[in-house]
Amino acid sequence: MSLFGQPKFYPNLNPSAAVPADREQIFRLRSFADNYRMSRGKEHGHYVPNSRFVFVTMTSGETLMHQRYRHPVLAEGKPVLYAGEAFFNNGRLQWWSNGSGNYRPDPDHAAQAGLPVDHFYPYDEILKGAHTQPKINPPRIDSKITHVSAAVSTAADRPLNQMQAKLVQAKFAVTGNQIPNRAGMPIFRPVFGPLFRGRV
Repeated sequence: MSLFGQPKFYPNLNPSAAVPADREQIFRLRSFADNYRMSRGKEHGHYVPNSRFVFVTMTSGETLMHQRYRHPVLAEGKPVLYAGEAFFNNGRLQWWSNGSGNYRPDPDHAAQAGLPVDHFYPYDEILKGAHTQPKINPPRIDSKITHVSAAVSTAADRPLNQMQAKLVQAKFAVTGNQIPNRAGMPIFRPVFGPLFRGRV
């Protein structure tokens, strides 16, 4: 969506690429929770996507896909809300991108595609292979910490186990209210309670 909530439409930058094709061969994407199915033409059955597809999201919100047809062929040269590539594994979306040389949608409007944004990779990242790397979740901060000053201690600052905690205490000869973190920098205990749960 744009600044004022209006959708951005992407025109076909290559009119000669909008060649006629058999419209009965173009798939329509449907979502059922985390699973996707495709239908095409007048067929009543559903197909399970299981490879890489080229897709366009039409201004009507309908998502059209095919494995070989180019984006302007799918959209019949019309403007679209989004265009790119999507990879499915047995009906589950693995990743999708803004890979379209004919429409060139920008990553800022990826939500217009109607696909889960947490599976989106800009096309430049696809070229670098980022979509093949496991996603790293940010460190989880313990929700039972109630002191505001304890928020300076993240999971990365805490010793890995009690043995390491004892080694750190012996190495830095902790005195008073200072506790070293992994980098050896002191973290001060709050006066009103301990920084870590349990003993250090």
